[in-house]
Amino acid sequence: MSDQNSNWLDNVRFVAHEMKTPVSAINGFIELAENSGPLTDSQAEFLGRAKFAAQRILRLADVLLEAARIDAGKPLDLADVDMQAVIQHEAQLLEPLARQMQVDLHIEVSPDIGLSRFDQERLGHAISNLISNAIKYNKRGGEVWINVRGDAASLLVEVRDNGRGIKPEDRPHVFDRFFRSRDGKKTEGTGLGLYIVRELVQLHQGEIDFESEVDVGTTFRLRLPRHFDVAEAKVDAVTETPAAE
Repeated sequence: MSDQNSNWLDNVRFVAHEMKTPVSAINGFIELAENSGPLTDSQAEFLGRAKFAAQRILRLADVLLEAARIDAGKPLDLADVDMQAVIQHEAQLLEPLARQMQVDLHIEVSPDIGLSRFDQERLGHAISNLISNAIKYNKRGGEVWINVRGDAASLLVEVRDNGRGIKPEDRPHVFDRFFRSRDGKKTEGTGLGLYIVRELVQLHQGEIDFESEVDVGTTFRLRLPRHFDVAEAKVDAVTETPAAE
């Protein structure tokens, strides 16, 4: 790793950690205020907005930290993971964003999905980024569906929305680091979300593909082996499934 790249990673880690410490304190004070006694409707609304803003900063810090881990080649920390619990947890954290965007979340997980061997925290980041994108690039009153099914060898995770869709000229670049769509519609983000998803899926020896149609919606699919040897990890190609005519 070059000295320049190493310095960049060190700076990202430092900034992200420095962001998380005061924001965690802010969240603590918000909770104290919420539990200090009866609140007026206005006070409850203002505290809710403050909490939502603090959560957004924490999410940004997590994105920066994960990008730094990927560039530094941090290995996976594998354990037996309940994918249903991961999906439910990440969706719950994104409920405030969904409410703000007036987007409904639907989760369907096969009841016999069982346990799989993943890095729970980092795969959770990938799932979170997909759900977050499906919300942010949706429309008011839109919907997001998260489906998980599988067999003894692998899991298939689908995140589908009925939002803006991805323009054909943008599709080859959606996994590029710092890529932002130039569709003229302002959407908050770093341009790192889908880059992180692809890298983490590949670290798990999985594959990711997507299909999209403008003004109809987008579906991302993750195919993840339930068990694998980290020493044999390989990088798989990212493919796009043509949208139905």
